Amino acid sequence: MANEQLRADFDRWINATDEERIVLAAENDARYKAMDAEQKEKFRQAVMETINNVYDDVAEMKAEEETELLRQRVEGLSEALSLKYIAKNYFDKSSAWLYQRLNGNVVNGKKMFFNMKEIAQFKAALNDLSAQLSAAAA
Repeated sequence: MANEQLRADFDRWINATDEERIVLAAENDARYKAMDAEQKEKFRQAVMETINNVYDDVAEMKAEEETELLRQRVEGLSEALSLKYIAKNYFDKSSAWLYQRLNGNVVNGKKMFFNMKEIAQFKAALNDLSAQLSAAAA
């Protein structure tokens, strides 16, 4: 119930004027003050769950955008880069795994992308290979 109420309040908040938001805040304050300790705890848990879900959604969208930028940057280098080598040596994964994420392929009904940690790991791999190539060219 708390999640449904949070969603309804959020929907009202989005489209509300400043005056309507003051009223909504007062309603929420009164509703919270009327709760017993158990209800308040359930409400706090629902708020935290909602915040965590929003955070996860934003992180997923950010990772999708970053993966797409990364894909665009390495697209012209695919013949010079061994993505199989990167997958094996930097991720301990198969080249199929790397290609699925880099290209946003659908796996088991879900579009796959790198997460932010994997994006950082991929960038570190590129930097490492760059340093190795620079050293070899010296």
